[in-house]
Amino acid sequence: MNFLAPFSSLEDKTKKNISCSVWEGVYYSLMVGMAESYFGAFGVFLNATSTQLAFLAAFPPFFAALCQMGSLLLLNRFPSRRPILVVFAAMQALMIIPIALLPFAFGQEGAAILPLLCFVALYWGAAGFTSPIWNSLIGDLVPADYRGRYFGIRSRWMGFATMSAVLLAGAILDLLSRFSGSSEEGSQHPTVAWGYLIIFFLAFLSRLASSYSLIRHENPAYTPERPLPFSLKRLVQRVPRSNFAKFVLFVSAIQMGQAFSAPYFTPYMLKALHLNYWSFSILTAGPQVMLMIMHPYWGRMVDKIGGKKVITWLSFGVALNPLFWLVSGNVFYLFCVQLYSGFVWSGFNLAAFAFFFDAVAPSKRAYYAAYQGLIQGIFVLSGSLLGAWVVDRAPSLSLLSGETNSPFLFLFMFSGVIRVASCLLLLRGFEDGKLSPPHPGKTSGTWTKNIPPEVPAHLESPNRSVVIE
Repeated sequence: MNFLAPFSSLEDKTKKNISCSVWEGVYYSLMVGMAESYFGAFGVFLNATSTQLAFLAAFPPFFAALCQMGSLLLLNRFPSRRPILVVFAAMQALMIIPIALLPFAFGQEGAAILPLLCFVALYWGAAGFTSPIWNSLIGDLVPADYRGRYFGIRSRWMGFATMSAVLLAGAILDLLSRFSGSSEEGSQHPTVAWGYLIIFFLAFLSRLASSYSLIRHENPAYTPERPLPFSLKRLVQRVPRSNFAKFVLFVSAIQMGQAFSAPYFTPYMLKALHLNYWSFSILTAGPQVMLMIMHPYWGRMVDKIGGKKVITWLSFGVALNPLFWLVSGNVFYLFCVQLYSGFVWSGFNLAAFAFFFDAVAPSKRAYYAAYQGLIQGIFVLSGSLLGAWVVDRAPSLSLLSGETNSPFLFLFMFSGVIRVASCLLLLRGFEDGKLSPPHPGKTSGTWTKNIPPEVPAHLESPNRSVVIE
């Protein structure tokens, strides 16, 4: 991979850090593609109810947000960032093993759902401990003027890795479901449990490789601020007048609308549309195609015009996305919808993530990332629980093509309504702004005139895969 060409003018040690970070992201994405992307399908395989699927989608990210606050305590006590990252990355890898063994220990009668929820929560919790610290470390290792290009290139290769992993996992599961030779629905046959064991074990190995790549990162000295530079209570109090708090509120509201419907795309595809694992994997991988194509472009756009303009352009595209699922259940059509999803979400997530690095001083990044993650976690949990309450009461809607009738379609429609309302009410509430360049040798900057140093931007890191909605 020759991804260092745009960074040829940088010092060798900086290029090495970028190289290690890109490889770490690739290995991480292989894990996401073979494990995290299939947790929902695994829940369907274990016969989880719609409410249980909602909790599976909602509680682990919220637990991760709480763990982000715990990571601040660790960082204050042990301010060497790289060892913390390596340890919790390895812990995340270890959580995949018991998940893979659940159908062998509990069968498919629903008894495995509670252990699945617990282990997936621990999996996400380990990621929660790493997220603010990774944000802090990578912000120090990558020069500010190159961050857009860095995130664009890193995300392109991560998208390729995720897409490849999703397709490989889908092929393995589809092969075993066909190999069963049973009249039982292939995706539910017990033989498929061996397919999940295989793909989850490969995900485990990928995360271990990612942990090793973290070891190779430089570990610059870090002096945490004591006491905490900003409190969560003060953040909430300043929402009406704080530019950055309004930005956090906007992104969190978009994520709440997303979480309202997110748990139900997988059962909709596997149960309502009766897709096989191969078709499911193609649709799941669809956004990654556009991510690979578009992320470097979005990175250059962010560097050139700033994150706010890119977010403004794409926010309504993200908001309208779930409404396209109401048109048809044709696989080719849904693949086009997924390409569109990758186009808008890749730019939105990258711009919002870069916004955070532009507007938060280096010494405060870990703290603000944790605060923002907690707020977003609360919104996501609220959206998912609301969706869980609505799904059992929602009326069935028909596709415009008349092929399928499902209550999940009502949730997709209402998810779009929440997102559009968030854009109309909150998008104009914040403005773009950047830190002025710090003096050479310093690790912090000063603030531009109208952008107060308060809270972080959107924490949907490019480490995470593009979601199917």
